[in-house]
Amino acid sequence: MQLETKILADGLGFTLGESYRTAEQAAINSLSLYDRARIRAILETKYPVLADAIGSSTSRGIKNSVHRDKLAQDLNLYKDDKWLEDAADYLPYGEFWKSLHPLARWGGDFGDADHFSFEYNGRR
Repeated sequence: MQLETKILADGLGFTLGESYRTAEQAAINSLSLYDRARIRAILETKYPVLADAIGSSTSRGIKNSVHRDKLAQDLNLYKDDKWLEDAADYLPYGEFWKSLHPLARWGGDFGDADHFSFEYNGRR
């Protein structure tokens, strides 16, 4: 893939983050942190692993993300084994991605720098 080649040529490493998001995960992501804490409290005695996964998740996704349609991929960039979290680190790759197709979208334009997707039915 062209984007992967560009990232590696710049001396960075990457791992794949979320690509497909289940309906259940989308529903969890759309909950407020308060609601997640409440669900965690209800589940923690009988289902501690599930309670911890729901309660400790800080993902702030939307319920109808194009991840649900398998049209998005999150990429985690690394330099010298350090995860790059700043949107500025993703900017050249986001601009490159957007240049590849008229429907290509980069999450840095809407607060989700590691998100690369294709727009579908007005969703990005």
